[in-house]
Amino acid sequence: MPADYLIGKVLAHDVVNTETGEILAKANEILAAASVAKLVQAGITEIRVLYVNDLDRARSSPTRCASTRPRTAWRRWSRSIA
Repeated sequence: MPADYLIGKVLAHDVVNTETGEILAKANEILAAASVAKLVQAGITEIRVLYVNDLDRARSSPTRCASTRPRTAWRRWSRSIA
């Protein structure tokens, strides 16, 4: 598999160099070009990545749930309907 394909993927597990015991990359790390090069240089031939569906992932921004209407405008609107 080309190294370019791995850039931006999320690791499912820690990748450890079995000869030195060094942790090359940690679980849940988003792979950058430097990380992929480090894994290739260490001779890592297989890794597991997480499947992340960008369409189903929600932002956790409080502004997304907040009303953009001023509270006074909401009161006026609710009174006119009732």
